[in-house]
Amino acid sequence: MKESSCAGLVQEGSCEEKCACKEGYLRNANGECVMKDECECYEGVSGTTPIPQGFHVNVGNCVFCQCTAGGYICTEREDCCEIGEWSEWSSCSVQCGEGNQTRTREKYGKGCPNDTTVSEDKKCVNDGCPCVHRGKVFEANTPFEDSCKKCECLNGQFQCTPTKEEDELFPNDACTHMCYCNATGDEICPQHLPPSCKAHRESCNNSTHVQRPTDNPCCPDCVPIMQPCVMSSIKATLNTIHPVHGSCQSQNEIEINSCSGSCGASSETSVELMYRQGRFQLSTESGCSCCTGTHESKDQSFVCNDGAVIKIAVDSITGCGCQSCGGN
Repeated sequence: MKESSCAGLVQEGSCEEKCACKEGYLRNANGECVMKDECECYEGVSGTTPIPQGFHVNVGNCVFCQCTAGGYICTEREDCCEIGEWSEWSSCSVQCGEGNQTRTREKYGKGCPNDTTVSEDKKCVNDGCPCVHRGKVFEANTPFEDSCKKCECLNGQFQCTPTKEEDELFPNDACTHMCYCNATGDEICPQHLPPSCKAHRESCNNSTHVQRPTDNPCCPDCVPIMQPCVMSSIKATLNTIHPVHGSCQSQNEIEINSCSGSCGASSETSVELMYRQGRFQLSTESGCSCCTGTHESKDQSFVCNDGAVIKIAVDSITGCGCQSCGGN
């Protein structure tokens, strides 16, 4: 015959073909016939683990469960209030400047007041605020520098450090005015600079000269670019009129050397061959660089119109070096 068991009190279809307990008794999980109020408990309708009579367990701070004759029953304590964990902090309430953040925790239990949520606030600062200087917008943490100060954009305001002493005079970038920094770090430019400085700068030939700084940054010195003292050469045919043979021409092209360069200052030695006193003599003109040539004279063959071949001494430069200034 089919017999009901203690498990059958909560589980349908759990009857098994066994020897029946006598009337008023049920078979427990151990196979014993017991009275109904002595049966074990099962948690929920699908529970399979037997819970012995009298078992008691706390589920949280405010709820306890126990196995009784009426089954597995969980009870909420009347005077208990349990508080949950804090939530994460919310985002800052503002995108720029000082705002608030909030977090909450829930209350559980019959002993809790009507307000079942606890909240907590704290201040927050969002430093992503841009800064504005003379109509120009600077993003947060962006550096800014002018003639008077170095600044950084922090929380919508520039934090600045002076770069010049108050009332210290300096030329503006265009070299048109003399300026100073006032107490608030602003550049004040009341004094015009003389135009001669600008003319001096613009007249300096940057291909041959360089502007060297002076005490006045708007009026640099224009100095020649230093170049080595070197010799250069060209070849030419020389012509002259001989008092006896008439028109004569050098039999071969003659190498004519010249010196150029600088020796502390730049200049160039120009060379010209002049026929004087029966010979071709060098006529040189040198600036103050003193890049000067050393001379020697060599006889060269000339062919004249009357067929005569004559020798004429021709001066030439054989080397260049830095020597005392002057011409010869």
